[in-house]
Amino acid sequence: MFKTDAIVCVDLKPRENSEGGDEQHVVDCYNPIEKKWACLPPLPKSVMFPGVVTTHDNVLYVAGGTYKNETVSNNVYSYDMHKNVWVQEPSMLHPRTQFGLVANGCHLYAIGGDSNGTSLSSVEVYNTFTREWKELCPLPRKMRCHSTVTLHGVIYVLGGEIENVLMQRMLSNRVYKYLPKFDRWFEDLPMQIPRALAMATVLNNAIYIMGGFAELTQNWLSFSDPEHVLSATEVFRPEENYWSFGPHLPKEICAAGIVTLQNKIFILGGEGEGDFWNHILMYDPELTYWTQLPDVLPEYVSSFGCAVAKFHNLEMIEGVKWYKSEEMPWMSQNQRVVGL
Repeated sequence: MFKTDAIVCVDLKPRENSEGGDEQHVVDCYNPIEKKWACLPPLPKSVMFPGVVTTHDNVLYVAGGTYKNETVSNNVYSYDMHKNVWVQEPSMLHPRTQFGLVANGCHLYAIGGDSNGTSLSSVEVYNTFTREWKELCPLPRKMRCHSTVTLHGVIYVLGGEIENVLMQRMLSNRVYKYLPKFDRWFEDLPMQIPRALAMATVLNNAIYIMGGFAELTQNWLSFSDPEHVLSATEVFRPEENYWSFGPHLPKEICAAGIVTLQNKIFILGGEGEGDFWNHILMYDPELTYWTQLPDVLPEYVSSFGCAVAKFHNLEMIEGVKWYKSEEMPWMSQNQRVVGL
């Protein structure tokens, strides 16, 4: 049976493209191993900062995010691979953007984030069998723009923008872990660098976090434009309980897409200080350095969601077809990559 692993990217449109209607956004699939692209049907509305995850039984979910009219969504959708359609699921209890969404077994966890300008500490879980949401133990602090991963059934929340006891906004280097069995949060070893809008993933039983921005400037507080963007990578090995520095990115990047696929880390798009990227970077632990792939995204874009999904006989789904990279119009235009 034909199978392929693909990186599903939700809404690859520049965030400053406010003139484009909802019909202009797309959901792209990219297979970096075979260098092929496909396009899935769009969601009902264009959305920025959505949560995007795939469950253990290979169901793709998209939740929350910010619409083009700047309202925050609590909508949830799953992708039906057999019918090639998006199915609306029960909505989250709270609208969320810039939040963490992770899958652990048959459950989705929506963690913190922003709701129309207010930081959240609330946490809720969705049972994909009963199709019900319920509240869980809240985070120790209100936070947004943090990174979330799961490893061995434990949920980790790293960094982000938090509020202190005086309600002042600040960046965090703290790491919290959640044990679903006990519905409790515990503080773990902190990172060396406070960061928000960083990219995090799991590879070989270790947590990798990279990029992000390291200082709350007036541009960020007033216009959500990040400055002091990072290239630094940190690696946490929970079994040994220590942090170390990993291979730095070749460029300062935040708000990019990140996935682990076939024992490699892929970084897609993102932004720096004043620039948006369309490049695709790959880290192979056997090579110990980052390489830039010849393929690029169709747009210079950040703040989108992505996850890995397995597709079975995708070419047999009506309306969906794989194309080689060189067949894609943005590749034939020899589009340049800024900043690398």
